[in-house]
Amino acid sequence: MRAIAMRLTLAALCSTLAACSSGTFAVVTVEAIGSPAVAVHTIELQLMLAGKSTQTTLRDPSGADLTLPTDAALQIRSGTGSLGIVAIARDASGAELGRGGGSVDIASNKTSRVSIAIDFTGGVVMNDLGAGDMASSASASLAIDHQPSYDFGTVVVNSTSSAATFTVTNNGGSATGPLGAATIGGANGDQFAIASDGCQGLSLAAGASCTLTATMHPTSAGTPAATISLSATPGGTASTALSGTAVTPGSLSVTPSPVQFNAVVINGGADDQSVTVTNTGGSTSGAVSLTVGGSDASMFTVTGGSCLSNPTLAPNGSCTATVHFAPTAAGPRAATLTANATPGGPGVTNLQGTGLTGSMLSFTTPPAFTTVASGSSATQFITLKNNGTQDSGPLGAPSITGDASFTVVSGGTCAMGTPVPGGMTCTYKIQFAPTTFGSKSAMISVTATPGGTAMTTVSGTASQVFTLTVNPAGNGSGTVSIDGNACA
Repeated sequence: MRAIAMRLTLAALCSTLAACSSGTFAVVTVEAIGSPAVAVHTIELQLMLAGKSTQTTLRDPSGADLTLPTDAALQIRSGTGSLGIVAIARDASGAELGRGGGSVDIASNKTSRVSIAIDFTGGVVMNDLGAGDMASSASASLAIDHQPSYDFGTVVVNSTSSAATFTVTNNGGSATGPLGAATIGGANGDQFAIASDGCQGLSLAAGASCTLTATMHPTSAGTPAATISLSATPGGTASTALSGTAVTPGSLSVTPSPVQFNAVVINGGADDQSVTVTNTGGSTSGAVSLTVGGSDASMFTVTGGSCLSNPTLAPNGSCTATVHFAPTAAGPRAATLTANATPGGPGVTNLQGTGLTGSMLSFTTPPAFTTVASGSSATQFITLKNNGTQDSGPLGAPSITGDASFTVVSGGTCAMGTPVPGGMTCTYKIQFAPTTFGSKSAMISVTATPGGTAMTTVSGTASQVFTLTVNPAGNGSGTVSIDGNACA
Protein backbone atom coordinates (compact mmCIF):
# COMPACT_ATOMS: atom_id res chain seq x y z
CA MET A 1 0.00 0.00 0.00
CA ARG A 2 1.14 3.55 -0.78
CA ALA A 3 1.45 6.18 1.97
CA ILE A 4 1.98 9.94 2.25
CA ALA A 5 3.37 11.40 5.46
CA MET A 6 0.72 14.04 6.08
CA ARG A 7 -2.31 14.66 8.26
CA LEU A 8 -5.76 15.13 6.84
CA THR A 9 -8.70 16.85 8.44
CA LEU A 10 -10.98 14.05 7.30
CA ALA A 11 -8.65 11.04 6.98
CA ALA A 12 -5.06 9.94 7.40
CA LEU A 13 -3.04 7.66 5.04
CA CYS A 14 -1.43 4.61 6.66
CA SER A 15 1.71 2.88 5.35
CA THR A 16 -0.14 -0.40 5.86
CA LEU A 17 -3.47 -1.28 7.38
CA ALA A 18 -1.63 -2.60 10.43
CA ALA A 19 0.11 0.76 10.82
CA CYS A 20 -3.17 2.26 11.98
CA SER A 21 -3.59 0.10 15.04
CA SER A 22 -7.28 0.78 15.68
CA GLY A 23 -10.16 2.86 14.42
CA THR A 24 -12.24 3.30 11.30
CA PHE A 25 -10.67 2.49 7.93
CA ALA A 26 -11.33 2.68 4.21
CA VAL A 27 -9.10 0.58 1.94
CA VAL A 28 -9.17 2.04 -1.58
CA THR A 29 -7.97 -0.06 -4.54
CA VAL A 30 -7.28 2.07 -7.63
CA GLU A 31 -7.62 0.06 -10.89
CA ALA A 32 -7.42 0.94 -14.58
CA ILE A 33 -9.83 0.85 -17.52
CA GLY A 34 -7.71 0.82 -20.65
CA SER A 35 -4.11 1.99 -20.67
CA PRO A 36 -2.77 5.51 -20.03
CA ALA A 37 -0.99 7.33 -22.84
CA VAL A 38 2.02 7.91 -20.57
CA ALA A 39 3.09 6.51 -17.21
CA VAL A 40 1.03 7.37 -14.14
CA HIS A 41 3.23 9.26 -11.70
CA THR A 42 0.73 10.29 -9.02
CA ILE A 43 -2.91 9.68 -8.11
CA GLU A 44 -4.91 12.48 -6.50
CA LEU A 45 -7.63 11.30 -4.12
CA GLN A 46 -10.54 13.69 -3.46
CA LEU A 47 -12.67 12.62 -0.46
CA MET A 48 -16.03 13.79 0.93
CA LEU A 49 -17.74 12.47 4.06
CA ALA A 50 -20.52 13.96 6.17
CA GLY A 51 -20.34 17.27 4.32
CA LYS A 52 -16.59 17.60 4.75
CA SER A 53 -14.05 17.28 1.90
CA THR A 54 -10.30 16.91 1.61
CA GLN A 55 -7.74 15.50 -0.80
CA THR A 56 -4.33 13.85 -0.85
CA THR A 57 -1.90 12.49 -3.42
CA LEU A 58 -0.60 8.96 -3.78
CA ARG A 59 2.98 8.69 -5.00
CA ASP A 60 5.81 6.19 -4.73
CA PRO A 61 8.22 7.19 -1.91
CA SER A 62 11.16 6.48 -4.25
CA GLY A 63 9.82 8.84 -6.91
CA ALA A 64 9.12 6.02 -9.37
CA ASP A 65 5.99 5.84 -11.52
CA LEU A 66 2.96 4.03 -10.12
CA THR A 67 1.64 0.72 -11.36
CA LEU A 68 -2.09 0.00 -11.30
CA PRO A 69 -3.81 -1.54 -9.47
CA THR A 70 -2.51 0.06 -6.26
CA ASP A 71 -3.96 0.31 -2.74
CA ALA A 72 -4.33 3.11 -0.18
CA ALA A 73 -5.31 2.57 3.47
CA LEU A 74 -7.20 5.55 4.91
CA GLN A 75 -7.87 5.99 8.63
CA ILE A 76 -11.13 7.95 8.97
CA ARG A 77 -10.73 10.48 11.77
CA SER A 78 -14.32 11.61 12.02
CA GLY A 79 -17.68 10.89 10.47
CA THR A 80 -19.62 7.89 9.20
CA GLY A 81 -21.91 7.32 6.28
CA SER A 82 -21.16 7.40 2.54
CA LEU A 83 -17.59 8.35 1.67
CA GLY A 84 -17.36 9.83 -1.84
CA ILE A 85 -14.08 9.32 -3.69
CA VAL A 86 -12.68 10.71 -6.94
CA ALA A 87 -9.29 9.33 -8.09
CA ILE A 88 -7.36 11.39 -10.69
CA ALA A 89 -4.28 9.94 -12.41
CA ARG A 90 -1.58 12.45 -13.39
CA ASP A 91 1.72 12.16 -15.26
CA ALA A 92 5.07 13.48 -14.04
CA SER A 93 4.18 17.00 -15.26
CA GLY A 94 0.90 17.00 -13.34
CA ALA A 95 -1.30 16.66 -16.43
CA GLU A 96 -4.47 14.63 -15.91
CA LEU A 97 -4.51 11.22 -17.64
CA GLY A 98 -7.89 9.91 -16.47
CA ARG A 99 -10.23 9.74 -13.51
CA GLY A 100 -12.80 7.55 -11.82
CA GLY A 101 -15.03 7.68 -8.80
CA GLY A 102 -17.07 5.74 -6.36
CA SER A 103 -18.38 5.61 -2.82
CA VAL A 104 -18.29 3.31 0.18
CA ASP A 105 -20.25 3.19 3.42
CA ILE A 106 -18.16 4.03 6.48
CA ALA A 107 -19.04 2.47 9.86
CA SER A 108 -17.35 3.31 13.14
CA ASN A 109 -14.43 1.03 14.07
CA LYS A 110 -14.91 -1.02 10.91
CA THR A 111 -12.79 -1.51 7.79
CA SER A 112 -14.57 -0.81 4.49
CA ARG A 113 -13.17 -1.60 1.06
CA VAL A 114 -13.84 -0.05 -2.31
CA SER A 115 -12.40 -0.28 -5.83
CA ILE A 116 -12.08 2.84 -7.96
CA ALA A 117 -11.53 2.34 -11.69
CA ILE A 118 -9.73 5.17 -13.48
CA ASP A 119 -10.97 5.34 -17.07
CA PHE A 120 -8.11 6.04 -19.51
CA THR A 121 -10.46 5.73 -22.52
CA GLY A 122 -12.29 9.03 -21.96
CA GLY A 123 -15.55 7.25 -21.06
CA VAL A 124 -15.97 8.85 -17.63
CA VAL A 125 -16.71 12.56 -17.18
CA MET A 126 -16.56 13.60 -13.55
CA ASN A 127 -16.16 16.93 -11.72
CA ASP A 128 -13.84 17.49 -8.81
CA LEU A 129 -15.40 16.94 -5.38
CA GLY A 130 -16.03 20.00 -3.33
CA ALA A 131 -18.12 20.82 -0.30
CA GLY A 132 -21.72 19.89 -0.99
CA ASP A 133 -20.76 18.35 -4.37
CA MET A 134 -21.26 14.67 -3.63
CA ALA A 135 -23.53 14.25 -6.65
CA SER A 136 -20.60 14.80 -9.03
CA SER A 137 -19.00 11.53 -7.86
CA ALA A 138 -22.10 9.51 -8.50
CA SER A 139 -21.54 8.65 -12.21
CA ALA A 140 -21.82 4.96 -13.08
CA SER A 141 -18.44 3.31 -13.80
CA LEU A 142 -18.02 -0.31 -14.95
CA ALA A 143 -14.91 -2.29 -14.04
CA ILE A 144 -13.93 -5.93 -14.65
CA ASP A 145 -11.55 -7.94 -12.53
CA HIS A 146 -8.44 -9.94 -13.57
CA GLN A 147 -6.47 -6.82 -14.46
CA PRO A 148 -4.44 -6.28 -16.53
CA SER A 149 -5.02 -9.73 -18.06
CA TYR A 150 -6.23 -13.25 -17.42
CA ASP A 151 -3.93 -16.16 -18.36
CA PHE A 152 -5.68 -19.47 -19.12
CA GLY A 153 -2.36 -21.28 -18.75
CA THR A 154 -1.52 -24.24 -20.97
CA VAL A 155 -4.35 -25.64 -23.10
CA VAL A 156 -4.06 -28.53 -25.56
CA VAL A 157 -4.92 -27.76 -29.18
CA ASN A 158 -8.51 -28.68 -30.13
CA SER A 159 -9.58 -28.93 -26.50
CA THR A 160 -11.43 -26.45 -24.29
CA SER A 161 -10.07 -24.98 -21.09
CA SER A 162 -11.94 -24.76 -17.82
CA ALA A 163 -14.25 -21.74 -17.73
CA ALA A 164 -12.80 -18.61 -16.12
CA THR A 165 -15.16 -16.36 -14.14
CA PHE A 166 -15.03 -12.58 -14.57
CA THR A 167 -16.77 -10.20 -12.16
CA VAL A 168 -18.09 -6.91 -13.51
CA THR A 169 -18.72 -4.20 -10.90
CA ASN A 170 -20.28 -0.76 -11.00
CA ASN A 171 -17.76 1.29 -9.05
CA GLY A 172 -19.72 4.50 -9.59
CA GLY A 173 -22.30 6.13 -7.37
CA SER A 174 -25.33 5.66 -9.61
CA ALA A 175 -26.85 2.84 -11.64
CA THR A 176 -25.55 1.87 -15.07
CA GLY A 177 -27.64 1.59 -18.17
CA PRO A 178 -28.43 -1.92 -19.47
CA LEU A 179 -25.23 -3.88 -20.09
CA GLY A 180 -24.63 -5.10 -23.62
CA ALA A 181 -23.47 -8.60 -24.51
CA ALA A 182 -19.91 -9.40 -23.55
CA THR A 183 -17.65 -9.67 -26.58
CA ILE A 184 -14.18 -11.05 -27.33
CA GLY A 185 -12.02 -9.33 -29.91
CA GLY A 186 -8.42 -8.98 -30.96
CA ALA A 187 -6.02 -10.81 -33.24
CA ASN A 188 -6.86 -14.24 -31.79
CA GLY A 189 -10.40 -13.65 -30.66
CA ASP A 190 -11.56 -16.82 -32.39
CA GLN A 191 -9.40 -18.86 -29.96
CA PHE A 192 -11.58 -17.77 -27.00
CA ALA A 193 -15.34 -17.84 -26.36
CA ILE A 194 -17.95 -16.46 -23.97
CA ALA A 195 -19.25 -19.50 -22.10
CA SER A 196 -21.99 -17.72 -20.13
CA ASP A 197 -23.08 -14.10 -19.80
CA GLY A 198 -24.87 -13.25 -16.57
CA CYS A 199 -24.48 -9.53 -17.18
CA GLN A 200 -26.25 -8.91 -20.49
CA GLY A 201 -29.32 -6.71 -20.09
CA LEU A 202 -28.72 -5.93 -16.40
CA SER A 203 -28.55 -2.43 -15.00
CA LEU A 204 -26.11 -2.45 -12.09
CA ALA A 205 -26.80 -0.30 -9.07
CA ALA A 206 -23.87 1.49 -7.46
CA GLY A 207 -21.53 -1.15 -6.02
CA ALA A 208 -23.47 -4.02 -7.61
CA SER A 209 -21.80 -6.71 -9.71
CA CYS A 210 -22.51 -9.57 -12.09
CA THR A 211 -20.45 -12.39 -13.56
CA LEU A 212 -19.67 -13.94 -16.90
CA THR A 213 -17.44 -16.85 -17.93
CA ALA A 214 -15.09 -17.43 -20.85
CA THR A 215 -13.01 -20.31 -22.18
CA MET A 216 -9.99 -20.82 -24.42
CA HIS A 217 -10.29 -23.35 -27.25
CA PRO A 218 -7.13 -23.13 -29.41
CA THR A 219 -6.99 -24.66 -32.88
CA SER A 220 -3.22 -24.34 -33.34
CA ALA A 221 -0.14 -24.17 -31.15
CA GLY A 222 1.06 -20.76 -30.01
CA THR A 223 0.29 -17.96 -27.55
CA PRO A 224 -3.08 -16.49 -28.54
CA ALA A 225 -4.19 -13.17 -27.12
CA ALA A 226 -7.52 -11.34 -27.14
CA THR A 227 -9.62 -8.87 -25.14
CA ILE A 228 -12.92 -9.44 -23.34
CA SER A 229 -15.12 -6.38 -22.88
CA LEU A 230 -18.66 -5.17 -22.20
CA SER A 231 -20.22 -1.73 -21.88
CA ALA A 232 -23.25 0.23 -20.75
CA THR A 233 -24.49 3.80 -21.16
CA PRO A 234 -24.01 5.23 -18.63
CA GLY A 235 -21.24 3.08 -17.21
CA GLY A 236 -18.61 3.07 -19.93
CA THR A 237 -16.63 0.08 -21.13
CA ALA A 238 -14.88 -2.50 -18.94
CA SER A 239 -12.28 -4.78 -20.47
CA THR A 240 -9.30 -6.97 -19.73
CA ALA A 241 -6.82 -8.93 -21.82
CA LEU A 242 -6.96 -12.70 -22.33
CA SER A 243 -3.94 -14.89 -22.95
CA GLY A 244 -2.78 -18.51 -22.81
CA THR A 245 -0.40 -21.06 -24.26
CA ALA A 246 -1.68 -23.59 -26.79
CA VAL A 247 0.31 -26.81 -27.12
CA THR A 248 -0.02 -29.88 -29.32
CA PRO A 249 -1.32 -33.04 -27.62
CA GLY A 250 1.00 -35.78 -26.45
CA SER A 251 2.17 -38.01 -29.32
CA LEU A 252 4.19 -41.21 -28.89
CA SER A 253 6.80 -42.51 -31.32
CA VAL A 254 8.78 -45.76 -31.07
CA THR A 255 12.34 -46.11 -32.38
CA PRO A 256 14.09 -47.73 -34.12
CA SER A 257 11.67 -48.66 -36.85
CA PRO A 258 11.90 -51.44 -37.77
CA VAL A 259 13.60 -53.27 -34.92
CA GLN A 260 15.92 -55.82 -36.58
CA PHE A 261 16.83 -58.88 -34.50
CA ASN A 262 19.79 -61.18 -35.15
CA ALA A 263 18.98 -64.53 -36.79
CA VAL A 264 18.88 -67.24 -34.12
CA VAL A 265 18.29 -71.01 -33.99
CA ILE A 266 14.73 -72.04 -33.31
CA ASN A 267 13.66 -73.63 -30.03
CA GLY A 268 16.59 -72.47 -27.95
CA GLY A 269 18.25 -69.46 -29.53
CA ALA A 270 17.24 -65.87 -28.61
CA ASP A 271 18.17 -62.23 -29.17
CA ASP A 272 17.34 -59.02 -27.24
CA GLN A 273 16.96 -55.53 -28.68
CA SER A 274 16.15 -52.18 -26.99
CA VAL A 275 13.49 -49.72 -28.16
CA THR A 276 12.77 -46.14 -27.05
CA VAL A 277 9.31 -44.58 -26.67
CA THR A 278 9.36 -40.76 -26.93
CA ASN A 279 6.63 -38.15 -26.47
CA THR A 280 7.07 -35.85 -29.47
CA GLY A 281 3.99 -33.76 -28.62
CA GLY A 282 3.70 -30.52 -26.67
CA SER A 283 1.81 -31.82 -23.63
CA THR A 284 2.21 -34.70 -21.18
CA SER A 285 1.04 -38.11 -22.37
CA GLY A 286 -1.18 -40.51 -20.50
CA ALA A 287 0.25 -43.65 -18.87
CA VAL A 288 2.29 -45.63 -21.41
CA SER A 289 1.53 -49.33 -22.00
CA LEU A 290 3.12 -51.72 -24.51
CA THR A 291 1.51 -54.51 -26.53
CA VAL A 292 2.90 -56.94 -29.10
CA GLY A 293 0.69 -58.00 -32.01
CA GLY A 294 0.87 -59.72 -35.37
CA SER A 295 1.08 -63.26 -36.71
CA ASP A 296 4.33 -64.06 -34.86
CA ALA A 297 3.57 -62.13 -31.67
CA SER A 298 4.22 -65.20 -29.50
CA MET A 299 7.89 -65.17 -30.54
CA PHE A 300 8.48 -61.58 -29.28
CA THR A 301 8.17 -60.57 -25.61
CA VAL A 302 8.73 -57.29 -23.72
CA THR A 303 10.95 -58.35 -20.84
CA GLY A 304 12.29 -55.16 -19.26
CA GLY A 305 12.85 -51.43 -19.36
CA SER A 306 11.40 -48.30 -17.76
CA CYS A 307 8.29 -48.37 -19.96
CA LEU A 308 7.00 -51.36 -17.99
CA SER A 309 6.19 -49.07 -15.04
CA ASN A 310 3.49 -47.33 -17.16
CA PRO A 311 5.02 -43.83 -16.93
CA THR A 312 3.48 -40.60 -18.17
CA LEU A 313 5.90 -38.79 -20.48
CA ALA A 314 6.46 -35.04 -20.47
CA PRO A 315 7.08 -33.35 -23.83
CA ASN A 316 10.32 -34.81 -25.25
CA GLY A 317 10.39 -37.33 -22.39
CA SER A 318 11.10 -41.00 -23.11
CA CYS A 319 11.23 -44.50 -21.65
CA THR A 320 12.88 -47.71 -22.88
CA ALA A 321 11.86 -51.33 -23.31
CA THR A 322 13.76 -54.58 -23.93
CA VAL A 323 12.18 -56.91 -26.51
CA HIS A 324 13.13 -60.64 -26.50
CA PHE A 325 13.02 -62.69 -29.74
CA ALA A 326 12.84 -66.49 -29.30
CA PRO A 327 11.63 -68.13 -32.55
CA THR A 328 9.88 -71.46 -32.55
CA ALA A 329 9.72 -71.83 -36.35
CA ALA A 330 12.28 -71.30 -39.08
CA GLY A 331 12.20 -68.47 -41.57
CA PRO A 332 11.45 -64.72 -41.44
CA ARG A 333 9.31 -63.71 -38.43
CA ALA A 334 7.47 -60.42 -37.90
CA ALA A 335 5.29 -58.66 -35.30
CA THR A 336 4.41 -55.12 -34.18
CA LEU A 337 5.17 -53.30 -30.93
CA THR A 338 2.57 -50.66 -30.02
CA ALA A 339 2.97 -47.96 -27.35
CA ASN A 340 -0.47 -46.84 -26.14
CA ALA A 341 -1.41 -43.78 -24.04
CA THR A 342 -4.43 -41.49 -23.72
CA PRO A 343 -3.53 -38.91 -24.75
CA GLY A 344 -0.48 -39.79 -26.83
CA GLY A 345 -0.97 -43.12 -28.55
CA PRO A 346 -0.59 -45.17 -30.46
CA GLY A 347 3.05 -45.27 -31.54
CA VAL A 348 4.01 -48.37 -33.55
CA THR A 349 7.20 -50.05 -34.75
CA ASN A 350 7.77 -53.32 -36.64
CA LEU A 351 9.70 -56.24 -35.15
CA GLN A 352 11.66 -58.43 -37.59
CA GLY A 353 13.80 -61.52 -37.05
CA THR A 354 14.70 -64.86 -38.61
CA GLY A 355 14.47 -68.34 -37.10
CA LEU A 356 17.20 -70.76 -38.15
CA THR A 357 17.20 -74.55 -38.22
CA GLY A 358 20.31 -75.93 -36.50
CA SER A 359 23.44 -76.57 -38.53
CA MET A 360 23.64 -80.23 -39.71
CA LEU A 361 26.52 -81.49 -41.86
CA SER A 362 26.32 -84.48 -44.24
CA PHE A 363 28.15 -85.87 -47.23
CA THR A 364 26.43 -86.64 -50.47
CA THR A 365 27.01 -90.33 -51.35
CA PRO A 366 30.01 -90.44 -53.67
CA PRO A 367 30.22 -92.84 -56.64
CA ALA A 368 32.80 -95.64 -56.49
CA PHE A 369 36.10 -94.98 -58.13
CA THR A 370 36.59 -96.60 -61.54
CA THR A 371 38.91 -99.60 -61.54
CA VAL A 372 42.45 -98.47 -60.97
CA ALA A 373 45.50 -100.60 -61.67
CA SER A 374 47.49 -101.27 -58.59
CA GLY A 375 50.43 -98.95 -58.41
CA SER A 376 48.58 -96.07 -60.11
CA SER A 377 46.01 -93.54 -58.73
CA ALA A 378 42.82 -91.63 -59.46
CA THR A 379 40.98 -88.70 -57.77
CA GLN A 380 37.41 -87.52 -57.38
CA PHE A 381 35.50 -84.95 -55.27
CA ILE A 382 33.02 -85.65 -52.51
CA THR A 383 30.54 -82.95 -51.36
CA LEU A 384 29.88 -81.80 -47.78
CA LYS A 385 26.59 -79.95 -47.22
CA ASN A 386 25.19 -77.90 -44.32
CA ASN A 387 21.54 -78.95 -44.30
CA GLY A 388 20.54 -76.30 -41.70
CA THR A 389 20.03 -72.54 -42.06
CA GLN A 390 22.46 -71.83 -39.22
CA ASP A 391 26.14 -71.58 -40.12
CA SER A 392 28.23 -74.49 -38.92
CA GLY A 393 31.13 -74.13 -36.59
CA PRO A 394 34.70 -74.26 -37.94
CA LEU A 395 35.45 -77.56 -39.69
CA GLY A 396 37.88 -79.94 -38.07
CA ALA A 397 40.48 -81.98 -39.97
CA PRO A 398 38.94 -84.76 -42.09
CA SER A 399 39.62 -88.29 -40.84
CA ILE A 400 39.94 -91.51 -42.93
CA THR A 401 39.67 -94.96 -41.42
CA GLY A 402 39.88 -98.21 -43.34
CA ASP A 403 42.01 -98.98 -46.41
CA ALA A 404 45.06 -96.76 -46.66
CA SER A 405 44.64 -96.51 -50.44
CA PHE A 406 42.39 -93.44 -49.85
CA THR A 407 43.73 -90.04 -48.80
CA VAL A 408 42.46 -86.42 -48.78
CA VAL A 409 44.61 -84.25 -51.05
CA SER A 410 44.59 -80.54 -51.77
CA GLY A 411 42.23 -79.11 -54.33
CA GLY A 412 38.87 -79.19 -52.52
CA THR A 413 36.98 -76.11 -51.26
CA CYS A 414 36.42 -77.33 -47.69
CA ALA A 415 39.05 -75.91 -45.34
CA MET A 416 39.87 -76.80 -41.78
CA GLY A 417 38.86 -73.99 -39.37
CA THR A 418 36.30 -72.53 -41.80
CA PRO A 419 32.52 -72.83 -41.21
CA VAL A 420 30.05 -73.94 -43.86
CA PRO A 421 27.24 -71.36 -44.22
CA GLY A 422 23.66 -72.56 -43.77
CA GLY A 423 22.38 -74.35 -46.86
CA MET A 424 25.80 -74.25 -48.59
CA THR A 425 28.32 -76.94 -49.70
CA CYS A 426 32.06 -77.45 -50.05
CA THR A 427 34.17 -80.29 -51.43
CA TYR A 428 37.05 -82.58 -50.45
CA LYS A 429 39.36 -84.07 -53.11
CA ILE A 430 39.95 -87.81 -52.49
CA GLN A 431 42.80 -89.78 -54.04
CA PHE A 432 42.62 -93.58 -54.57
CA ALA A 433 46.14 -95.06 -54.96
CA PRO A 434 46.05 -98.86 -54.40
CA THR A 435 49.23 -100.89 -54.11
CA THR A 436 47.56 -104.27 -54.26
CA PHE A 437 44.73 -105.53 -56.35
CA GLY A 438 41.19 -106.16 -55.15
CA SER A 439 38.19 -104.17 -53.76
CA LYS A 440 39.06 -101.36 -51.40
CA SER A 441 36.96 -99.05 -49.10
CA ALA A 442 37.40 -96.50 -46.32
CA MET A 443 35.28 -94.20 -44.08
CA ILE A 444 35.77 -90.41 -44.30
CA SER A 445 34.43 -88.15 -41.48
CA VAL A 446 34.58 -84.49 -40.50
CA THR A 447 33.20 -82.67 -37.42
CA ALA A 448 32.07 -79.07 -36.63
CA THR A 449 30.31 -77.56 -33.60
CA PRO A 450 27.55 -76.72 -34.34
CA GLY A 451 27.08 -79.01 -37.30
CA GLY A 452 27.82 -82.43 -35.93
CA THR A 453 29.83 -85.18 -37.64
CA ALA A 454 29.35 -86.09 -41.30
CA MET A 455 30.54 -89.51 -42.56
CA THR A 456 30.60 -91.31 -45.89
CA THR A 457 32.22 -94.38 -47.45
CA VAL A 458 34.51 -94.25 -50.47
CA SER A 459 35.30 -97.40 -52.47
CA GLY A 460 37.21 -98.60 -55.50
CA THR A 461 38.73 -101.64 -57.18
CA ALA A 462 42.39 -102.19 -57.92
CA SER A 463 43.24 -104.47 -60.90
CA GLN A 464 46.27 -106.79 -61.03
CA VAL A 465 49.16 -105.88 -63.35
CA PHE A 466 50.91 -108.79 -65.15
CA THR A 467 54.46 -108.83 -66.60
CA LEU A 468 54.97 -111.18 -69.69
CA THR A 469 58.49 -112.52 -70.18
CA VAL A 470 59.73 -114.60 -73.14
CA ASN A 471 62.92 -116.53 -72.56
CA PRO A 472 65.11 -116.67 -74.42
CA ALA A 473 64.41 -113.50 -76.29
CA GLY A 474 64.39 -113.56 -80.04
CA ASN A 475 62.91 -115.79 -82.69
CA GLY A 476 62.27 -119.45 -82.30
CA SER A 477 61.04 -121.46 -79.40
CA GLY A 478 61.40 -120.71 -75.69
CA THR A 479 59.61 -120.42 -72.31
CA VAL A 480 56.88 -117.80 -71.57
CA SER A 481 56.54 -116.65 -67.91
CA ILE A 482 53.83 -114.42 -66.28
CA ASP A 483 55.11 -112.70 -63.16
CA GLY A 484 57.84 -115.41 -63.02
CA ASN A 485 55.43 -118.31 -63.43
CA ALA A 486 56.15 -120.47 -66.51
CA CYS A 487 53.24 -121.12 -68.80
CA ALA A 488 52.94 -124.59 -70.30
